[in-house]
Amino acid sequence: MLSNDGFNAHFEVVTVVPLTNREGKRRRVYPFEVLLPGEAVGTGVESIAMPHQIRTTSKTRLLERIGSLTDESCQVDIENRVLEHLGIAFEAEGL
Repeated sequence: MLSNDGFNAHFEVVTVVPLTNREGKRRRVYPFEVLLPGEAVGTGVESIAMPHQIRTTSKTRLLERIGSLTDESCQVDIENRVLEHLGIAFEAEGL
């Protein structure tokens, strides 16, 4: 989930970054997407995170947990792609 724990605790919706399974596909990974090794997601299946398709959805639509993103560098890559997609830039301190 992309939304923070405080938001998630108080609302019946969550904001998510959709993934697509790459198994059996010859789909290209675009520069605005993030390739996730199966071990990083915990499913054993390589996936592609699609930050350009972030969405808010009802918790009732989330039937079961399939995996969990544990790789911190993948998390940072996804966060950066979301910020890029939304046009949010942070200036470095001291400039």
